[in-house]
Amino acid sequence: MTPREAAYEYMRRGIPVFPCLPNSKKPAVAHWKTDAGTDPRGIATWHPECNIATSPDWFGCLVIDLDGEIGHLNWVALEALNGATPSTLRVRTPSGGIHLYFRGQGPSTVGKLGKNIDTRGVGGYVLLPPSIIDGRSYEFLDGASLI
Repeated sequence: MTPREAAYEYMRRGIPVFPCLPNSKKPAVAHWKTDAGTDPRGIATWHPECNIATSPDWFGCLVIDLDGEIGHLNWVALEALNGATPSTLRVRTPSGGIHLYFRGQGPSTVGKLGKNIDTRGVGGYVLLPPSIIDGRSYEFLDGASLI
């Protein structure tokens, strides 16, 4: 599926998206918080190889971003203290990290839950599959998908 096809599908399902520059997490629009939407007519103006982003808060989610092995190990330590993570949508990031999607809202934070564990919610955004960084794509895991 091309980025444009994926963007159409996210919008069709009511998930507001906006373009990011190709091979980048940087928004391709100046006002991503207000330019994101679910009107597919805007996609025709996007670069054909753009990445796709959304704010999880816009569709009632909070994303836990586990960066690399340290993020994974710190998450396992949190689970040992608080109980196992419930089954949830997971996305592998190009760097080998994992995005865990949960229903609910929360702030975007950096390292507050633990080293290399960030949250993306109110005021933040994440790239969505099939976005690509350095030749590696974001991928839904376990056969799950938002689209």
